[in-house]
Amino acid sequence: MYRGFELNINDWDIAAYHSQGIQVFDFFKPKVTSVLDSYIKANKALDGAKMQEDWFPAVNADIFISHSSADKDFALCLAGWLYKHFNITAFIDSMIWGYADELLLDIDNRKCKNDQTGYYIYKLRNHSTSHIHVMLATALTKMIDKTECFFFINTGNSITIEDSITDPYTYSPWIYSELEMSRLVRKKELSDYRAKISKIRMFSLNEIRMISENVEITHKVDLEHLTKLSKEDFKVWLQLDAEEKLQYPIGHLYELRPLEKLKIVLS
Repeated sequence: MYRGFELNINDWDIAAYHSQGIQVFDFFKPKVTSVLDSYIKANKALDGAKMQEDWFPAVNADIFISHSSADKDFALCLAGWLYKHFNITAFIDSMIWGYADELLLDIDNRKCKNDQTGYYIYKLRNHSTSHIHVMLATALTKMIDKTECFFFINTGNSITIEDSITDPYTYSPWIYSELEMSRLVRKKELSDYRAKISKIRMFSLNEIRMISENVEITHKVDLEHLTKLSKEDFKVWLQLDAEEKLQYPIGHLYELRPLEKLKIVLS
């Protein structure tokens, strides 16, 4: 990851790009065909490495979009807008979220259910959930590290302000995890990404949430490492690209909101 941005653009009408976003979504979502039996090893254990490779694969994308499940359609529209105007590919976290539920249900039905009563065994169910959630969290962390840029869509669905404007919270453990990972992952140089982007551009798009939260727990989040972006910033970005075409259009965004303007907090 090179840069991170906090997007305050929930009043931006880009619904016309939804179908384009669906195409991005369909390209990146896992093409899962394997059944659970194919992951069973000789010792009867499940092959976690193979499961993660098939269900939560790392893909090549330029931007990681973190969002609330309630904002999934807007995230899809944003992905479509980015691809339409800049040929930039965005990975939306919910692209793999639902597959965690599917995989977990399959495991629970086979490994965690009492055949006589028809009920799930509590301890076994907790154990399977921890495995799948760790796989998912690991996959998301790898994608945040792998992508050049991190976008967090900040809306009332994702962040709750308690006490004051400087005290933001989220009820989503996944948003909390993604924001923390975006703050903690290694910061890379642009040169680490450019060759990868060039390879992606050789292909066209045609070629190339939510875990149920029954228990509400708030997580205090840190947004200081993210540069704020408004819908006006996106319009200026588009104008800059129209005036000067760059090989990597995201460079105009970095010029528009230079890194030097970030607030640096010394611990």
